[in-house]
Amino acid sequence: MKIMTYGTTCGVLKPLDQATLPDPRFEHEHLQVIKHEPGPYQLADLHERLSTWPPTPFVPEKVRVQIETARNLMLYTWFVFEFQTVAEMQAYAALELALRERLGSPTRQVLKKKKIKVVPLMLSELLSKALSEGLIVPERLPSFDWVKHKREWFAKFYGHPHESITATDWFNFVKSHLPDSRNHLAHGNPKLWWTESFSQVELCGDIINALFSDSKLS
Repeated sequence: MKIMTYGTTCGVLKPLDQATLPDPRFEHEHLQVIKHEPGPYQLADLHERLSTWPPTPFVPEKVRVQIETARNLMLYTWFVFEFQTVAEMQAYAALELALRERLGSPTRQVLKKKKIKVVPLMLSELLSKALSEGLIVPERLPSFDWVKHKREWFAKFYGHPHESITATDWFNFVKSHLPDSRNHLAHGNPKLWWTESFSQVELCGDIINALFSDSKLS
């Protein structure tokens, strides 16, 4: 196997002669995360994983462009590791846009300074509404299958008892934590947890595809 040459800089503008070299931190990211195989990543592995969940033909163009931007940003983490944070934020933006488009930009009334104001639903409320209307069926999301697979694999790998999780419990966790994750990044907090950002981008893509699935639109 050809020996991979990595860049030598992190967190700064890459030297021109290293612009197309992989970020050095990928030398320590292993295929166990995606394929449960030994050995470091290759760019093709990253592209293969991203290619498994394209937007469906039913996703509106303006939503599709947004989630595709997130996928491309995730692909280019190969060259700039910090792009994972931007990719995750972009995926959250695409998801919120998709929810508003699919649900018809729902609003609610709030009392503010003794006046009733109409405000848009927040991300957590949008997720709850989509769930209650049957637009999201947690057990049908590919991300739930991946969560079960990871839990089983890690339990076996580390010799821990395997604890199953229901789709309902898992998505309740998603509803409560996904908006918090978005807000954490939106306020400038750093995060360099590549596997987690990758999973969040995938999750947003899965929910978007579910919102605009063929059966939901007929």
